[in-house]
Amino acid sequence: MWKCQQCSQAPCAEACISGSLRPKEGGKGVEHRSETCVGCGSCLLACPLSIPALDREGGRMSKCNLCPEEQIPPCVKACQSQALVFQEVSRFSWGKKRRYLLQSRGTDEPG
Repeated sequence: MWKCQQCSQAPCAEACISGSLRPKEGGKGVEHRSETCVGCGSCLLACPLSIPALDREGGRMSKCNLCPEEQIPPCVKACQSQALVFQEVSRFSWGKKRRYLLQSRGTDEPG
């Protein structure tokens, strides 16, 4: 199952005819305003990962907003395997590089 990549130049936002999908201020993620969505599905057609989904009950599209009202999204809190993380990309990238370096040395501590 794929998750929304919060693209900086999001094809879904570019394809949205109602303006319901748009880049967040600062270019970090895509905001979805379901109240203005017309349910046309153009965002789904444009998304390379087919992330937006039709809410059949409401007749509108939906997608991950990273739960802006929460400090940490509930999906991240609930992920017991820690496959989902929520942090700045640069911090995440630095941590991955550090772990790789330590593993290649065969140690868990910096030397």
